[in-house]
Amino acid sequence: MKTEINRRKFIVGASCSLCGSLILPSCTQVPLTNRSQLNLYDNNLPIVIFQGSVGGIPIPKVYANEKSLNQEIDKVYGKFLTKAKEDNVLLDNTVESKKIETIGKEIYSSLDKYYINKKEKNPVEGFNWQFALIESETKNAWCMPGGKIAFYTGILPVCKNDDGIAAVMGHEIAHAFARHTVEKLTQSSMIQMATLGISNSRYAELLNKSFKVGNVGGNVYNSVVKYGIFLPFSRRMESEADYLGMGFMNLAGFDIKEPAKLWQRMMADQEGRMPEFMGSHPSPDNRSKKFLEWESEILDKFPQV
Repeated sequence: MKTEINRRKFIVGASCSLCGSLILPSCTQVPLTNRSQLNLYDNNLPIVIFQGSVGGIPIPKVYANEKSLNQEIDKVYGKFLTKAKEDNVLLDNTVESKKIETIGKEIYSSLDKYYINKKEKNPVEGFNWQFALIESETKNAWCMPGGKIAFYTGILPVCKNDDGIAAVMGHEIAHAFARHTVEKLTQSSMIQMATLGISNSRYAELLNKSFKVGNVGGNVYNSVVKYGIFLPFSRRMESEADYLGMGFMNLAGFDIKEPAKLWQRMMADQEGRMPEFMGSHPSPDNRSKKFLEWESEILDKFPQV
């Protein structure tokens, strides 16, 4: 008897098997915090993200390893800078841009010294750190994998001083150090694989139902993934970046009392905030309180180098 293999079912089955076999062995630890995280690269495995489909067959985007990911990010960051320069919003060779670069260098250099003193390998010693200051009212800064950082001028008044800039810079450097983007990609890959499997299971109809509670509504499955997995993990990563960033600040000799003040200023500058469980970041008030709680531990664990 001839058995026909449905391509979609084959991919679904393979994805489920792969997802189940990867979750446990892909657990690693974030340096200095020892938090368990999912990181396929730590076990020399690729990250596969599905981007759309053709004829019901998912189209995979494969990130082979961290080196290839960072090489791709270098190109993306380069295009971002080129576009910013064309739009005349890239601030280069100004007092403010030099300050951003100097503070960034002081922090990542102090991290190098910290590991040299411990006679250990710096987990991010191969990163090519770059810093850019963009003219914009946006009150934000961000970091791409491999150490590509951008500050927007809109956040500088909130930073207020060098220590405030160092608080934001330490946070962004911490994201790269802890490989949070890699963790998010790994998580997304596994969730997508699980979704493919669930879509062919007996639970699919239940999870695809819609709901509405007050002004909040949506798809059951998507809401579970968003509010039960992605957002809580995102808040955890943000809090970890706050902690590590505060530690990196102290290594470099900046005032670690400033982060709590920074988030008090940030809180006063925001209106109509959503409940914390609906956000990707902890609330400014909680962040400010955490910085105060961490002070003595940071001074002990991250002595100035």
